[in-house]
Amino acid sequence: MYKIIKIILLLLLVIAVLFNSSWFKSLYLGIPLVLLYFIIFGFLLGRIIFSAIGGSASGGKDKEFSPQGPLRGWQIILGIFSLLSAYSLLGAIIYYFYQLNQLSVSILLTVISIAILILDFNTFQNSEFRIQNLFSNLIKPHLTSSNLINLIKSKSIILTITYLILFAIAIYTLFISQTTEAIRSPWQVIPKAFFIIYFLATLNLILLLFTKKNPLSSLLISLHFFLTTSVAFIIYKLGYGFDPFVHQVTELAIFKNGFILPKPFYYLGQYSIVVILAHLFQISVEWLDKLLLPVLLSVFLPFIIYKSLAKTFDWQKNLTQILCLSFLLLPFGLFIATTPQALANLYAIIILFLSLLYLKDKPGLGLSGPKSDLSVSKPGQDRQIPFWYLILLTLCTLAIHALSGIPILIYLIILWLVKNKNYTTRIILIIFTLLSVFALPLALLLNSIISIYKITIATPQNFFIQLPNMFARQYWYFLDLAYLYKNSIYLIFLIITLLTLYNLVKHHKTQLFLASILTFAILTINAILLSFINVSFIINYEQGDFSSRIFQLSFYFLLPIVIYGLYLLLEKTLAKPFIYKSFVILILSLFLSLSLYLSYPRFDDYENSKLIIVLANQMESIAALKTFGFSKYYAGQYFYPIPTGARLYSYFEKMIYQSATKQTVEEAMDYTGVKTAYFVLPTYWSHFVDISAQAKNEADGIYTVDDKIWVFKYFK
Repeated sequence: MYKIIKIILLLLLVIAVLFNSSWFKSLYLGIPLVLLYFIIFGFLLGRIIFSAIGGSASGGKDKEFSPQGPLRGWQIILGIFSLLSAYSLLGAIIYYFYQLNQLSVSILLTVISIAILILDFNTFQNSEFRIQNLFSNLIKPHLTSSNLINLIKSKSIILTITYLILFAIAIYTLFISQTTEAIRSPWQVIPKAFFIIYFLATLNLILLLFTKKNPLSSLLISLHFFLTTSVAFIIYKLGYGFDPFVHQVTELAIFKNGFILPKPFYYLGQYSIVVILAHLFQISVEWLDKLLLPVLLSVFLPFIIYKSLAKTFDWQKNLTQILCLSFLLLPFGLFIATTPQALANLYAIIILFLSLLYLKDKPGLGLSGPKSDLSVSKPGQDRQIPFWYLILLTLCTLAIHALSGIPILIYLIILWLVKNKNYTTRIILIIFTLLSVFALPLALLLNSIISIYKITIATPQNFFIQLPNMFARQYWYFLDLAYLYKNSIYLIFLIITLLTLYNLVKHHKTQLFLASILTFAILTINAILLSFINVSFIINYEQGDFSSRIFQLSFYFLLPIVIYGLYLLLEKTLAKPFIYKSFVILILSLFLSLSLYLSYPRFDDYENSKLIIVLANQMESIAALKTFGFSKYYAGQYFYPIPTGARLYSYFEKMIYQSATKQTVEEAMDYTGVKTAYFVLPTYWSHFVDISAQAKNEADGIYTVDDKIWVFKYFK
């Protein structure tokens, strides 16, 4: 009887959502109804997916996964994520072959909901687990009187309240800094005090996570992810970037008409989920698009990273939660606005961490046995993520953006070959790895054959792998430190990876990360090859974007290895005196703050004028010092010549006393590492006519200031 009542109530919920989306169209009804729908049906779907994981090998003894055991956030969070992914993938298919209008959305909602109810009924018809236990099993354990009393008595309550205050101040600071003006960087309108607030909030959060028990830690981590990745969303009232506007207009057209012609084969996964949610929630397409990435990233990514690590390795909970923040150590410019590429990258990283559970308990990977320090599993237990589930998420990623879908598909194939290791799969793995280094260039070639967009081979203008001056000094210590971090972060990741691999090789556990390492190498080679390819529909100065994005994505495949190495470091830090712990906490907080600054567009001394030097006489140099201060140095040289032994002044002397040729200017640019230079010549200078006539012959640009000063511009 109870089961019938439960099904009737859930069907009434579905009908209420359908009525509101089709007839009432109320925002105030849509938000609570759809949130309730995703929570309950996500919970049911999570139970269905994890029923086989918990009950198959353990014989029902694994209480964390079994339907009779306590429900954990793992099932409900991943269940909601799976439900969203199902709508994204199926919506993309429906749109491509038909259209995504109100009718098709309603049918899709009905079919998915009924399918979940049928599967849930068949799977748990003998289960005593009830919907009303959702609260008592998911929320109530964290809100017991003993938990609250312990929280109040502990020092963590002070840190929790302090963090929430700092978070509120940071969000308030961003909102009062909102602008509708066209600005090159959000940091132009955000007060510098924001970085102090963010640093203190990060420091406070890490200190809080070092305490071993805090029921709100997962929530606070999600809040910090949202604060960190939503700066552009909050600051730019009209919207940030170029691509998001194009996608929003496309999504709005699909929302109104059900389709747009010509139907794009790309990005359908994002378009479908935005349009479907807009119909269900009755929220504007623009707002849903803007909120989609920061909300999904903040809610799902830290939780999935934490649970995947916790279920794969025998690690302390608090240290594992701290390591969730390591995602933010890599400048995350790919994730600051909702685009198909960013959303697909999010899916790729989630699949990457979930795949650790697919490898779990595989003999030979160092995950099995009571003596393994990499495993929490007991003999006979099996909590793997099924491979079919990873494949479905990968198909969803491909539907969102192939540039991220292809790399994660390569990774999954390698993963399967590594897990199912025998003589045949070893041969296939070698062949597949060699072929995969050409995967993305071949994908662009295939696209050029079947579409109007053509590709050409050309020498890269700006190669994505550069060897910058890591220790350039600008005499502004925050910027110097930030750009030192920017120029060395990939090297830091590689060093940590190599040191961790040395440890893993020493203990014969490298195969756990073999697929990640191979995928990193494959994507790096793909990125190098892509840098030689120009695509016809991309403007000249963005031709290197494809290779740059793949290069950045490749380092996320090293993230599990880096996290493993960082855990070993943090574990040793716990045994050290407080001064060592304080140092590690300060450094981690500082690096996260620097990464925040670097992840958004910048308009500072490095970005604004890093490619500029000026060859001028000492009076112009004095004027520059008074105007700009000691702000810009390249290769240890002030960007204006100083006649006190500075080498740059010798190039100016060569221009005025020998020959005003472009070759001399290029020598100065080579020495300082810049690509743009100016030669300033006042009319009162002796031999002005001869020098200016010679400079005019090779200058790329000529300007005058009231006909009293001539400025010659040179490009390299």
